[in-house]
Amino acid sequence: MLATFWHEYLYQPLLNVLFILYDRTAGENLGVAIIELTVLMRIALLPFSVLSERKRGALEALSSQITDVDRHFKNDPVRKRAETRKLLKRHRVSPWAKFVVLGVQVLVFVLIYQVFIGGLQSEKLVDLYASVRRPDFVNTMFAGFNIAKRHLGWSIAVGVGLFVEILFMQRGERHRVVAREVAYRYIFPLAVTVILAQLPMVKSLFVMTSMAFSGLLFGARRAFAK
Repeated sequence: MLATFWHEYLYQPLLNVLFILYDRTAGENLGVAIIELTVLMRIALLPFSVLSERKRGALEALSSQITDVDRHFKNDPVRKRAETRKLLKRHRVSPWAKFVVLGVQVLVFVLIYQVFIGGLQSEKLVDLYASVRRPDFVNTMFAGFNIAKRHLGWSIAVGVGLFVEILFMQRGERHRVVAREVAYRYIFPLAVTVILAQLPMVKSLFVMTSMAFSGLLFGARRAFAK
């Protein structure tokens, strides 16, 4: 039952949307279609993304109070977490919107991987709906790279982008960044780079497009906050 739901209500619709874009707006370039699909996904998630950015702004506004909690209860981590939760609840700061955005992105990440693992030859695209044209040949070349193959350079580019993103986020909270968060700044981008290096380049393209969208939202929030 779960496998049927996954295939008929998640994998198959995404595959068809991807090839509708490929045929109609992407100029029969699968890399462009992936970028368009990612942007459409982020637009659909925009209300949650905006809420997530507001939460980040609220956290920055509460940073001094959170620092006071950290200082007062530095020897009592259980009480510190409890007091921090109370503070966030009092100011209605909840992480659920961010979890929705991340969860959907992870889901689409896995589904795109399944598309490429399943094969992109025309005869294997049996899950396309009758109304969707099945291409005779699937063009996987993007900017001179084959997105169906691994590419270390693109993986490294994503890792560097993540590092810069985390650096900017932590810069606004420099006074309360602890050693664990400094380690996260380096370890997380490195781990993502290693994982993406083992996967088709399309995964790096997907992540990079989503990161660019998040960067635009972050920049817009900063601009309006001034």
